[in-house]
Amino acid sequence: MTNERTVLRFGVFDLDPVAGELRKAGRRVPLPPQPLKMLTLLVSRPGELVTREELRRELWGDESVVDFERGLNFCVSQVRRAIGDQASSPRFIETIPKRGYRFLAPVEPQAPLDPSSDGAVARPPGSGRSVKWPGRLGWLALPLVLGVAIGWMALRPSEPPTPGRSETRVAVLPFEDLSGEATPEYFARGLTDELITRLGSALPPSVGVIARTSSSSFRNTDRTVAEIAAALHVDWIVEGSVRRQDERIRISVRLVRAGDQAGVWSQSYERTPRDLLSVQTEVAHKVAQAIRPELAATTPPSGGRGNADALDEYLRGADLLASGGREGLPTALDHFRRALERDPELAEAHSAMGETYLALHHATGLNAREAYPAARDAARRALELDPQLASAFVTLGAVSLWYEWDLPAARASIERALSLNPSSAAAHHDYGWVLLVSAETDRGLAELRRAEALDPLAPRAILDVGWA
Repeated sequence: MTNERTVLRFGVFDLDPVAGELRKAGRRVPLPPQPLKMLTLLVSRPGELVTREELRRELWGDESVVDFERGLNFCVSQVRRAIGDQASSPRFIETIPKRGYRFLAPVEPQAPLDPSSDGAVARPPGSGRSVKWPGRLGWLALPLVLGVAIGWMALRPSEPPTPGRSETRVAVLPFEDLSGEATPEYFARGLTDELITRLGSALPPSVGVIARTSSSSFRNTDRTVAEIAAALHVDWIVEGSVRRQDERIRISVRLVRAGDQAGVWSQSYERTPRDLLSVQTEVAHKVAQAIRPELAATTPPSGGRGNADALDEYLRGADLLASGGREGLPTALDHFRRALERDPELAEAHSAMGETYLALHHATGLNAREAYPAARDAARRALELDPQLASAFVTLGAVSLWYEWDLPAARASIERALSLNPSSAAAHHDYGWVLLVSAETDRGLAELRRAEALDPLAPRAILDVGWA
């Protein structure tokens, strides 16, 4: 399929089929074996249609695959997440409906990875490709492009953080749904996200909780706890499962120490659907106390009870919002509206609605005069109901910064968000821009780096560090 000594380069990525590694700008991108096989097949045949049957043979061989469609969709979604691609506006992988997939980007064969160069590709003399700039505009742009590139290479970390860092980090892996295939996946994903948020609020600033964008890359993976911990640079792993049966929900959670893969704490909870948010708060504080014993004397805030149908609609919308796809944003907004019709005092739904309006503005071009005031109103209502919602303060900060141009208000809102959830990657990201706009460049860059550390596989965090 490919030359055994060839590395395939596309964009900023290098794919080594022999070593089974994907790297971005020299840094390894975690990708499970089957999605890696799929990417290798596509990249080795740029511009060609790779049929679904070819992919089935490559990924599963002669095995009998019970749910081939789901397996293939899972693989392509993992690949797209790893390379920052979107099905709706593909830069790398185009879907050919009912037939297969085509790799769109140019692919350049390179010399093998040099083990001594931290992932840099060794180029033979004279192998550099010449670039023709489009007339005078290209020459004017060249200093800017070179400046950004040189600045990024100088400022970015030469290697990932080492296990010897002073900060403790924890990742919540996607919950496994044991309810059976009839149960929609949004439910388990929603519970995972809620636990990430509540754990970030329960732990002190010295403990970072990895964001969903990065931890969700390991859904249905066959990697070991040690391998996942190494990829995300974490010290603790939280695993969980959920089972829905009739009007009861059983949630099982386990805390694993990455160093020796020892189970430190585990517990199961059986609740009704209306108790979902309160049990997530309880679980978060139990995990926090296991990681930081000095928190044993603290009492978790009351999560309260809610309308079961409203919570279900909220989880459906939250899953679409968190997935990052612009096609699902209008539907997410509809789910939040239905949630609030059933329970007008569900603060989390008001806050998520505010986030969705901002996402619609950035992703679909929703008019700023409509999006920002709607986001502000939703966030304010959320805080009237629950003054401890960090996400609502992040939304208010974004409105103050990008719409009202009120720097003091933006700073106050996002600093409040960080005091409530020190692990909010979104809050650190926006705080970085508040500081940069305020000409506090070093602090702003440090905050963007902090956002990147909390969400190391998120394209936005990595891109904005480069911009800064």
